[in-house]
Order: sequence, then C-alpha cells, then structure tokens
Amino acid sequence: MSPGMATGAAIWHDRAVAASSPDIRPSYLIGRLDRLIRAQFEEVLEAAGLTLPEYTAMSVLAARPGFSSAQLARRSLITPQAMGKVVLELERRGHIKRPLAGNSGRARGIALTRKGLAVYTKVQPHMIAAEAAVLHRLSPGEREQLVGLLQIAGGIGERN
Repeated sequence: MSPGMATGAAIWHDRAVAASSPDIRPSYLIGRLDRLIRAQFEEVLEAAGLTLPEYTAMSVLAARPGFSSAQLARRSLITPQAMGKVVLELERRGHIKRPLAGNSGRARGIALTRKGLAVYTKVQPHMIAAEAAVLHRLSPGEREQLVGLLQIAGGIGERN
C-alpha cells in the first residue's frame, strides 16, 4: 500500500457516525469507497508488476480489442498523454501490440498479445476478490442495487 494511503480500518472507523449523519454527501462516501478499493487493487497489481492505469487499459482491451490510444484514454478516464505513456510501457513489456496498417504507417487498433492476455487472465480473479473483500458487507442484492444506482447517477448506459 502506498505511504499515506488510509487502511480499510481507518476509512471505515467512523462508519456509524457517517451513516447517522443526515448531511453526509454521496460524493464523500463514493470518494472513500474509491480510495479503499484502489488500495486493494494497487496491492494486487503491485504483486503482478502492473499499475492501475495499465490494468485498466488491459481490461478494456480484453473486452474490446482494437481501440486507439485516444479511445483507450477516454474509457480509462485518463488523459491521452498519460495513456500514451501507458501504451508505450505495455508495448515495451510485450503486453500489447499496435500493428501498422499498410503503407500509411498509421497504427491500427491496439490489442493484447498472448502474453498480455495471460497476465490479465492471471490477475483478474485477484482483482475480483479484492473488490468483493471491500464490498463484503453487502448482500448480493445490495451489490446489484449499488451498481444500478451508480449507473443511473453516472448516466452509464444511457443513449445520448
């Protein structure tokens, strides 16, 4: 875990106070949950030799190969410049490939290599377990409800 990163116990120590406070902001709770999940994810990813942006890019490519670096940046919620660095590092390690299209010299969509897919496949169950550990207080129905509410709040899945 990163220096200065709060532990799960520290984040949740005042859970009763937060739950009973009528003016608790959803953004505060979402932020705290994000920090808790990130800490768990970073622990798993550090052991695998990946960063969170690298894993996020790999997870997007596992589901939708062929994205450009700009598309990958948007889906990963980071800047195109930051994604450029992620792509270069993943390519350097042999986790992704950017085949060139004909004489134009322009890169076609990015895809995971066999090595990249193997790394992703190996780490994925640990990421799922880390998320489940954070959300263990919720029943399956409550988890489903949480996901639904977050999708509604974020406008995810809406057609514009």
